[in-house]
Amino acid sequence: MKIGIAIEETWAFFRDIYGHLQEHHEVAFFKRRHAGLPFFQERANSYLFHQDLQRLLRENDVVFFEWASELLAAATQLPKTCGIVTRLHRYEMYRWADKINWDNVDRIILVTEAKRQEFASKYPQHASKLVVIPEAVALNRFQPFEKPFNGDIGT
Repeated sequence: MKIGIAIEETWAFFRDIYGHLQEHHEVAFFKRRHAGLPFFQERANSYLFHQDLQRLLRENDVVFFEWASELLAAATQLPKTCGIVTRLHRYEMYRWADKINWDNVDRIILVTEAKRQEFASKYPQHASKLVVIPEAVALNRFQPFEKPFNGDIGT
């Protein structure tokens, strides 16, 4: 399966997932191009942005949007050519959710049951697309070390 990844914000929540996807699938990334023109720069960059986003959607079976923000909002306004999956974090619920065409999104991943309930009450027609997957933490990153107890307890 060809999976497109659309992420311009932080990768902090996505690194481990990306490693797993890369082991099992062909992965492509969205890369925003910029034109450094003296005139019409904003118009040219907007054109390039939409062309690059359309290409990512057209050339992949599924595109995963780690953040339900600007990229997803733009992608859901384009003709649907592939599956679209996003992870909706708390911030986007209040900043971006009303700018997204949820009809064009196939699956919405939330990290808590409370956010699932909140989204379902705001967009009940899309409740069947919701799935809760708590944040994954690789426990092997945390290695306890020997330290003698000196009588102090911290919380």
